[in-house]
Amino acid sequence: MKMVNGMSWKLGTCMWGMPDKGMPGAVKAAELGFEGISMDVSLFECEDTGEREDRFAQWEQVKEIHQIVCPSVSVEILNEYGLTKPASSEAGRFALEASFRGIETAEKMGVHVMQLPSFNDGAIVTEENFRWTCENLKILCREAEGTGVNIASENNLDLTMSLRMIEEIGSDRFGILFDTQNYYLNGVENTPDLFRKIAPYVYQIHVKDGVNGTVSNALIGAGESGFEETAAAIREAYRGEWILIETYYDRPPFDKENEIYSFVKKDMETCRKAFPRLNG
Repeated sequence: MKMVNGMSWKLGTCMWGMPDKGMPGAVKAAELGFEGISMDVSLFECEDTGEREDRFAQWEQVKEIHQIVCPSVSVEILNEYGLTKPASSEAGRFALEASFRGIETAEKMGVHVMQLPSFNDGAIVTEENFRWTCENLKILCREAEGTGVNIASENNLDLTMSLRMIEEIGSDRFGILFDTQNYYLNGVENTPDLFRKIAPYVYQIHVKDGVNGTVSNALIGAGESGFEETAAAIREAYRGEWILIETYYDRPPFDKENEIYSFVKKDMETCRKAFPRLNG
């Protein structure tokens, strides 16, 4: 996936963090002013083929009427059944099959990035975890050949291991989904420097913040992750197109019925100030 430095950027959000899910969530995101919304592929997984096709049709209608796109899909089930297991094992097969379906869904939707999270059950904490994750990512890159879908790993590896993964996979179909808080939470000392070094391989960016070692429990820029410094590195080196807010507005302290969308708007304002290229 070729990324060109100098293109204008677009602001999107992630459905799994928004209070409204499904198609109503996409409509609300458009009403708020987001240009895109990333979705979990499970939204389109139905046992009934007719129902599945109906959901694709509903999305096409929302996209056309409300002028919003899907910049990437995510296989969120990998947080429960990670890519850290051998492909020959039951758990490994389950993770790969879910990811294969993700590629199929992304291709059908015309989406060019599929993000694969490596957290919780899929966290890369041992050399064995790393080895099997890389092997499975290679399989998925091969599966994606000819589809227009690119494979983006979202993880919290340090710089050495991030560069090692990129080299190990060795595919033009492979890249990184960068997150402004995740690396800090895993003890990476210099997230801005890490970003600058892996920037040529970063497909898209998630933006969130937090305090007290907790994921996404603060407005962007109000946490401890060093957002301002990381934002400076992003302005300097990002070659992609999408900035995606991944604040979990459906969790405390944001899940206050009458205030949720005021929090969303504050984060949007922060991002537009931090990244002038979002404004055209």
